[in-house]
Amino acid sequence: MKRTTLTLLVAMTLLGTGLAQADEAAKPAAAAPAAKPAAPAAMKKAPEEVPAAAPEKAKIDWASMKEPERKKYMKEVVLPAAKKMFGAFDAKKYPRAKVTCHLCHGDGATTGKFTMPNPELPKLPTTGAGFKELGEKKPDMMKFMGTVVKPQIAALLGMAEFTPQNPTGFGCYGCHTKLP
Repeated sequence: MKRTTLTLLVAMTLLGTGLAQADEAAKPAAAAPAAKPAAPAAMKKAPEEVPAAAPEKAKIDWASMKEPERKKYMKEVVLPAAKKMFGAFDAKKYPRAKVTCHLCHGDGATTGKFTMPNPELPKLPTTGAGFKELGEKKPDMMKFMGTVVKPQIAALLGMAEFTPQNPTGFGCYGCHTKLP
């Protein structure tokens, strides 16, 4: 029950729909303080490397940066952070040596076209029901992406994070395309 509720809350947060209603439905009958959600099983392997809260928002203006500045920033700042995040999440699937520009940018990393969102990444649903289903199929990945990757990348790019109150912030669709 807790996993389903957490998955639904993460999915609704990522979508920005119905969060207040889901939050009310998820509250326990007693007013006991909420327990801190456990890290996904894969992340428990290297807790000392799991990034804590999102870093302070970088003082950069990503939108106005020129392509060479962006490439340099990605190589020097974002890529090392991605290596730590993904390696801490699942070191077997994402060994640091294999976490490269290709992970997010796919063939664009080879061709020099780093356009995002990247249609090579898994396509994401556009409904709460779709995110709930995805969360049931891949709960650890959904939690990792929503609670680690999204806030970390948003902060590193100097952007506000997507929330229901800030639907224009950086979120899932900054990297992933939508299912048709």
